[in-house]
Amino acid sequence: MFKIVPRNRISMPKGCIRIFLKYFLKNNLTEGDEIKKFEKSFAKYLKVKHSIAVSSARMGLYLILKAWNIKARDEIIVSSYNAPIIPKVIRMVGATPIFVDVDPKTYNINPKLIEQRISKKTKAIVVTHIEGLPCGVNSILKIVKKYNLKLIEDCAHSLGAEYKGKKVGSFGDAAIFSFGKGKHLNTFYGGMITTNNAKMAISVKEELKSFRSPTIFEVIKNLISNFLISTFTSPIFFSFAIYPLLLLTNIFNIDLITKIFEDKNQFIPEKHSIKYSNFQAAIGLQQLKLLERKIKKRIKNAMILDERLNEKIKRQTLLKNTRHVYLNYSIEVNDRESLRKKLFLHGIDTQPTWMKSCSPSCPVSKKLEKTVLYLPIYESLSRDEIEYIIKTFNKIIEKNE
Repeated sequence: MFKIVPRNRISMPKGCIRIFLKYFLKNNLTEGDEIKKFEKSFAKYLKVKHSIAVSSARMGLYLILKAWNIKARDEIIVSSYNAPIIPKVIRMVGATPIFVDVDPKTYNINPKLIEQRISKKTKAIVVTHIEGLPCGVNSILKIVKKYNLKLIEDCAHSLGAEYKGKKVGSFGDAAIFSFGKGKHLNTFYGGMITTNNAKMAISVKEELKSFRSPTIFEVIKNLISNFLISTFTSPIFFSFAIYPLLLLTNIFNIDLITKIFEDKNQFIPEKHSIKYSNFQAAIGLQQLKLLERKIKKRIKNAMILDERLNEKIKRQTLLKNTRHVYLNYSIEVNDRESLRKKLFLHGIDTQPTWMKSCSPSCPVSKKLEKTVLYLPIYESLSRDEIEYIIKTFNKIIEKNE
């Protein structure tokens, strides 16, 4: 039976309209006590000493680098297979990103290649736990200790992921998290900095005092934006309105969703110096209670795909003693566009990787940028939809063999 399955479903946080009206009527949508409550709850979840709510993960990285006085001629080591905004923020403070290629199995920074890129100018390493899979943390911690470097964890993909029973975001000197659409915890954008360093936390909080509060219009705009995306990806609307439109644009080899929603990597510190809102924090508190349930459903979906997808298909490989939280389910296919089109004609919408190869001298990253494809993995997938994805995918692969 033919089914239509979107690449993602962005659901509205439960009770968000009621929460919005509550704080709107109290006139504390933008500022209030929920921010500190959310920060405290988030820190407790990760078992860290300090959590600081910020307007975005990229602003969080910028504030961390500023707090450490990272400046011109300093070097920061970073994974080459990454979101381009990470090296862009590093350049914003005047520092130079030094790219290290990734492990071809995990897609995370390859610890074996890091030391050869360290120089006297190196101040820190930024490790991205890609798609929700933790890096080889122990190996990296030995390196930062040996060379007296700072370690920043980019956990934008990986809230709830664990390495040897300990949550990511609690290993380094500081970490950043993202709460944008499609992330494990959605508060209509925003992010969090975590650290066990009191001095750094104080420095960041002082800097945030100079930021302006968001306007009520900005809060409402983000709420409406999420509502529209939620509507567009709902089963009925997507099937009868969005899917036919995508079929039409596919004729012209245009991926409309990527064109509309792809991150343009815009970041202007002065423009984005906005505080996290009280309304977002209230949503965050509610979402945090549901987080583990969502993660467990994604893991269950991934286990079914691991077990049933054609075994010849290469996919992101777990390290031992890790908990992968699957922001995306990544596979590698050489003729990616051909497979995408065939799956789409059977109703299954997929997404080429959002990640880019940030350096031409990193061959593994270059290959992954061209071959990685995300299959649907979100927690609202039904068992029938998963079965349909597996049967359709395997049938197409077998026919191509």
